[in-house]
Amino acid sequence: IFIFLKGKGKVIVDQFENEVNPGDFAFIPRWCNHQSINTGTEDLVLLAVADFGLTGKSFIGNYLKTARLKAQ
Repeated sequence: IFIFLKGKGKVIVDQFENEVNPGDFAFIPRWCNHQSINTGTEDLVLLAVADFGLTGKSFIGNYLKTARLKAQ
């Protein structure tokens, strides 16, 4: 989930594109391609809430290697 706190922008999730403003949020389904883009003159500030722990437990294979993270 992306929660937009400041600025103007757009978020792209797979083939869908939406404008975002402060107070908006975007749900990013697991495994979707996504990107946030600043379209305004000030910084685009967002809070990203992720489920990396849950994703790692539900993924078949080596999630840490696939996600380019170091195994601990």
